[in-house]
Amino acid sequence: MKIVKKIVLSCMCMTAFAAFVSCSSDVEETEALSVDQTVEYSDADLTNIIISDAQPTILTDNDYTVEEFADMIFGVDGANGSTDAASEKAQFIENEKRKTDSIANVLGQNGITKYFHKTTYTYPSVDENGDVIYLSALVAWGYWKGIFKSYELDQDNMVLYCPYTHTLNSECATVSGGGNELKLLTEETLMIMPDYEGFGATNGRDQVYLNHGLCARQIVDALAPGLKIFTNNKGSFEKDYKFVIMGASQGGANSMATLKYMENTYETKNGLTKNLADWYGLDHVDVCCGPYSPATTMEKYYEWGKVSFPVAFPLVIKSMLICYPDIMSGVDESDFYSASYLAHKSEFDSIFKNKTKSVDDINELMIKYCATAAHLKETDEELYIEDFMSVAGRNANSEINQKLMKCLKLNELTSGWIPMHKVDFYVSEGDKVVPYENSVKMIELCNKYNKVIDIDYSTIGTSHTASCAKWMVKKFTLHNI
Repeated sequence: MKIVKKIVLSCMCMTAFAAFVSCSSDVEETEALSVDQTVEYSDADLTNIIISDAQPTILTDNDYTVEEFADMIFGVDGANGSTDAASEKAQFIENEKRKTDSIANVLGQNGITKYFHKTTYTYPSVDENGDVIYLSALVAWGYWKGIFKSYELDQDNMVLYCPYTHTLNSECATVSGGGNELKLLTEETLMIMPDYEGFGATNGRDQVYLNHGLCARQIVDALAPGLKIFTNNKGSFEKDYKFVIMGASQGGANSMATLKYMENTYETKNGLTKNLADWYGLDHVDVCCGPYSPATTMEKYYEWGKVSFPVAFPLVIKSMLICYPDIMSGVDESDFYSASYLAHKSEFDSIFKNKTKSVDDINELMIKYCATAAHLKETDEELYIEDFMSVAGRNANSEINQKLMKCLKLNELTSGWIPMHKVDFYVSEGDKVVPYENSVKMIELCNKYNKVIDIDYSTIGTSHTASCAKWMVKKFTLHNI
């Protein structure tokens, strides 16, 4: 971390479509210096890693003091997150004050203040039909500013964060402003956080849930425009900066899909051809409890006969219908559901379309509307598949399920490619939302090519949500990336 002085008189202010790389298991495995006082340093040359001409359109552009930033992460009263969030918030503010005082002493300057900068923007990508779509994302970083000068820090890290499953628009990065993930900004980390299709600027569209290849493409397309915003604000990286892709749950699977996409998509600039992972200097991927094998996930659900995450079924079915119309030809969404679900389908359709309820809210509604009296007495946290799925919908050998499984197998990440970068795994053996078999298969593939950094086994038991929360504490609160 090196300090750079830059004169600032006021506040800081791929359209080249790569071929889609199939995730099918049938694929054969193949191997800015300022004009005044400057501390000498060596930056990464960002002009060399930004290989896309895609331009961002700014939605919001704001600076926040340490106190304002702490309010966003911990809540105004410090009540967000853990039970000791208030003391964590106070410690956070104290640590940032201590670092600011240290910077001031090094520079011999008074009146230096720490700020966190956040910009939301739209950028061009492609949708499930291959048409141009303008998705939204957030880019954020920290810096110090004096009365007449901005005291920049070269960022040590860049994180491309893939969100977990959510169904409420207010939970996406550009609307919520980001959450615990932004704690990494205190460690000189640039964060780029894309919204999934259907959220933020594209709210009202259907999600392309578990279409790993398309999600990966859309996520990667956020990188270059986000970096352009950063460099336009005089941002820079250390020459040996670390670039990490990370995510939990759906974000874990999309992180692996993003790795696969970047390793297999090549671009040429100034006569030099490299894959995207090499262009951007990817270090490793950090994942937690992801559905790396969507087909395996659904097979385990049917085997169990009841699920604690029934919302996955309509999310998956809707997505496969819009993403693979040829394969799903002749299939209507209603074919999958029981009479009790169909009686409320219009309500659920509106919720999914407009993103007005959380995952937990939808799970509870499905149990309320669909659970039989006998089954409801057994549990109020899981829903029997027979209560909300039709006979054909829950029959693995039915024509509609065979078509659905064919779509899901096109998004298999646990075979059909060779990972070239290291992966750090966090897994939950008793997970009832994303079956443990997903992690077993993904780890086996990465181990085959000696690409496993570490495997951390959750001690939370069967709770998927709690395991992901523990991973987030490890990564974002303890800054372990």
